[in-house]
Order: sequence, then structure tokens, then C-alpha cells
Amino acid sequence: MLQLPDNCAIFTFWDSFTLLKAGENIKTIELPRRVGSCLYAGIARRTGGWSAKDAYINKTTYDSVELVAWPDAESSIGLHFDYQLVWIGKLS
Repeated sequence: MLQLPDNCAIFTFWDSFTLLKAGENIKTIELPRRVGSCLYAGIARRTGGWSAKDAYINKTTYDSVELVAWPDAESSIGLHFDYQLVWIGKLS
């Protein structure tokens, strides 16, 4: 059971983008306007659609999350990187 601080909520959605060569896969995701700040952000694997050897949250700001992915091989370049973004936000 997860106990959230007052006036906070968990938000999640599936998304994807096309992998480019290593070092060029950075995506900034804007948080919904009703979120006043990001307290935590993470990503989860999507079965059958993960074409990265590494993916992580590089940084968060009060209104965005920056995600970085590295292709697992040259053959992954041009494939879709499918992921689920999960974050906990303080509501505005």
C-alpha cells in the first residue's frame, strides 16, 4: 500500500519514440497543468517493445521530466522505444 502526501497523485501513461543513434535519444515530457511539481519519476518496460539497453530519467523540473534512452544495438536504431512513464506529482 502506498501512502501519498496530502494533495499528491500518481500519474501514468504509455508513450514511445523512435530510437536514434546513441547519445541522441533525449525526450522532454511536459507534466499536466494540474501538477504543481514532480516529486518522483520513473519508467517501466513495455513487453515486446523495449529496444534500449539502458533508459533512465535524466532530470526533473517543476513541470517536466527528461528521459534518456540508449539503443541496445545498431539494429535497434529506427525502432520504437515503448515505455510507461510513472510519476508522483504535487497538485497545484
